[in-house]
Amino acid sequence: MRRVVIILIGLLVVGSVGAFEDKQDITVKPINMPDLGWGDQSIPISITNNTDDLKFVTSEAEITFTDSYLPTNRRRIRFFTVYPAEEMSISADLLVPGAYGTAEVTIRLYDVVDTLDVLLPNQKFYEESFEVEFKPTAVVQSYIDKQVTLPPRVGEHPYFDNVFARLLFIILDEGKTIPEAADVLGITKAEVETLIRFMQTQGYISHTEDKGKLMMTVISNEEAQEAGELAEKTVDALVEMYTDNLSGYRANLDSMVAAGRLQADSSFFLNEGAVLFYTYPTVAALSLWYDLGQSFITRSAPLVIFDGTDLCNARIPQYMYMVHAGEELNGDQFFGMFLGKNGISIIYDKNAPEIDCESDFLRKQQHGGKVRWNYSEGYVQEPFVLDTSLVNEALVPLREGSEELLVETYEKLRDIAVKHGHERLTFAGRYWFWNLVADRTLEKLEKNGLLIERSNGRFRFSTTKKRG
Repeated sequence: MRRVVIILIGLLVVGSVGAFEDKQDITVKPINMPDLGWGDQSIPISITNNTDDLKFVTSEAEITFTDSYLPTNRRRIRFFTVYPAEEMSISADLLVPGAYGTAEVTIRLYDVVDTLDVLLPNQKFYEESFEVEFKPTAVVQSYIDKQVTLPPRVGEHPYFDNVFARLLFIILDEGKTIPEAADVLGITKAEVETLIRFMQTQGYISHTEDKGKLMMTVISNEEAQEAGELAEKTVDALVEMYTDNLSGYRANLDSMVAAGRLQADSSFFLNEGAVLFYTYPTVAALSLWYDLGQSFITRSAPLVIFDGTDLCNARIPQYMYMVHAGEELNGDQFFGMFLGKNGISIIYDKNAPEIDCESDFLRKQQHGGKVRWNYSEGYVQEPFVLDTSLVNEALVPLREGSEELLVETYEKLRDIAVKHGHERLTFAGRYWFWNLVADRTLEKLEKNGLLIERSNGRFRFSTTKKRG
């Protein structure tokens, strides 16, 4: 793969600073875009300070891939001091992510009072955009035709939001050496080794000579297709189970109310069993994940996939997978259970939750700092308070017939995993499979009219007692 075709999209010169008039405060010579590759790149810019004042200039370079299935974006800034009446060569530095297709590169220059200033629109005096094409080889295109999916939130992380990072794991999992991987990707061996060394520092690859041993579960298209057929059979069995068991579940709630163990007022926020009267969150979050999901994935151990990490970095080594089978064989649901001193909290979303991260969340995580994140504006969850003893009692009729199904499904999925070269069926493999199953089960239950979506499928639970 070589990068070709550089097209000037637009040039913006604003304010009292220009590109061509000698009397402007700062002049900028036409920028010649170099042949960009992946990784750290530097775009040279020649500017002249036409004043008798010291100038502080900030360069900003941004790249966005516009036609990739991964909307990859990177942005970097640099600061320069330009002395009076001086012509100076500065640069716009850019980290080009490993992606293919059309990218838009935009260079902006700002005249700032201080290099610590927040960049403001009225400080911008120069902006130019270029269109750059990163063409894949024919072999790479055959890999790209099937998207590589990762766990919810993980796929949005800067380490994995680009095609190169994902394809490298798929290619190495096929048993190819580093030079062979470079040939497939159309890049140099050094570029491959650079990414491998970085992934080593993150614990995702163990590097040995010309090989890379993967420290995560990678599922090929062939394995995913076979597991997908098993998932469909599991979904049909679960839909039939819920269809048969929902009447018994409701009767059990009536019995619990009659015995005084459950309050009948479902509208009272502090009612610790209120959610049980709402079938959608009960089935989607509590039955499919809190109960059956845990039984299938971790069995008796709590299903704490995201506990101990933040949702920006989303480091989940035991549950980390890559699947080369496209979105059609991928579940999108998010289930996060977090253990605390006073009980547990649960976040459930039928899709990955929408959040905003601090700009330095990577650095904070690397240095052991606490990363803060917030839900995006307009993102709303329906809250519930739980007593887990009530939940466990109420779910008994709903899971009737599931034990044999889960054991049989586990054994068949294990056999598929071993057949395709895995030493065992990992938590990550089970997690991927169950998310696919939960996704399709919920979809069919809604389609059959047994469930009606509530609160856009977004819920937050907090408990008053430890799970028991």
